[in-house]
Amino acid sequence: MQAPLTGNVIQGAMSLVGHPGMSVAVRLTKETLYQNQKRWMLNRLVLGTGVVCGLGVDVDPQNSGMILVVQPGVALDGLGREGCSSCPGLSESVSANGQ
Repeated sequence: MQAPLTGNVIQGAMSLVGHPGMSVAVRLTKETLYQNQKRWMLNRLVLGTGVVCGLGVDVDPQNSGMILVVQPGVALDGLGREGCSSCPGLSESVSANGQ
């Protein structure tokens, strides 16, 4: 079954012209949000949450065990959003008694 033609635009197909009165910025914002939400849903359903790869944690030997080094990697939060680290980062360490 073919979609009916109206001028040069096929009805039912997304056109570049869009809806009258809707600015290009609004249309692009809506499109981006839709695509992000789909990607986040697939991340949640297929991968779950947690570390995808990398993000190893090491003790910095130059600071007598008081600093942790987090290696590059990717993780997903509970909403399916990506968290990326592209270079090693430093974090203060917490001792075993919580201080």
